[in-house]
Amino acid sequence: MQKKPLSVILIGLGYLGKIHLQKLLFFSKQKKISVVAIVEPNQEAWKEVKKMTEGHFSIPCYASLEEAFKEKEKTVKGFDIEAAVIVSPTSQHFKDLEFLQKYFIPIFCEKPLCATLEQTQKILNSWPENIPLFLGHLERYREIWQSLDLALVESLKSGGGLLKIERSGPVSHRANDVSVVVDLCFHDLDLLCFLLTPYSLVLESVRFQKCYSAHPDFCEIKFSCPEISLEIEIVSHRLNREGEKKRQWFFCGPEKVFFLDLVENSYKQTYPIQKYCQFSPQEDLILKEQELFFKAIEEKALSPFNTLVSIKKTADLIFEILKKG
Repeated sequence: MQKKPLSVILIGLGYLGKIHLQKLLFFSKQKKISVVAIVEPNQEAWKEVKKMTEGHFSIPCYASLEEAFKEKEKTVKGFDIEAAVIVSPTSQHFKDLEFLQKYFIPIFCEKPLCATLEQTQKILNSWPENIPLFLGHLERYREIWQSLDLALVESLKSGGGLLKIERSGPVSHRANDVSVVVDLCFHDLDLLCFLLTPYSLVLESVRFQKCYSAHPDFCEIKFSCPEISLEIEIVSHRLNREGEKKRQWFFCGPEKVFFLDLVENSYKQTYPIQKYCQFSPQEDLILKEQELFFKAIEEKALSPFNTLVSIKKTADLIFEILKKG
């Protein structure tokens, strides 16, 4: 007997919301999920839904979460929203999460979790451990980490090395309602927490610079990892020309020197032997993280890639950086 598709509500239909809807429709066509409602206050955006579904699906749109849930409770027998995907503006996340938390449904939320440290801590400290809460940790799912596996991670942990990370994007008016630390730099901080477990990261220095927004658009962060004598330097900014982005890791250690380019999805080793690997350039990381989210719900098990513990670890590191800066 075929399982009933998981009922999902999408919150937010802006630039990123449309991308998430595309992926949700992919799973919907496979009968794994059903998008039962979309919440978007801008009613002009509702017209896009019909175009994107090509008339195959009829998805009701609502101006607010309150309206959507009131309508669902009124028109269906029993309550049929089983999961939520939040892609609303960052300033709205806390309100959305607080509203949904009382229904005890699994949530996937685009990063950052909330606009302020206080809001983030309140949500994380009150979240039930048995309810999946996924954050946009999409960089964790790259094939490059699984393919290079222990060889790469062991190089970082071998001791006595320097890791330099640069992540930059174009001047943008889409995500500048938060610091570049919780926008672009978030991904590399999360990867460090993920890859260097169980070692601790000691924050040495932070430098911020505001340019065109009310929040820092440039940051330079330095860490040490005393247990393995690793020094880490991160530079992240959103100051490039349109379309120009950089995602690079450079490691120099006594036993290995390598370069990672996460835009080209390539690995280049220059010492002790020359080596070059090109990974799939067409990885759909949003599709992959949605798939893991739905799998965690179906199997009633937390994903090893995305747990409350790992979200808290990255959040704590970001709190420390923002306070020091």
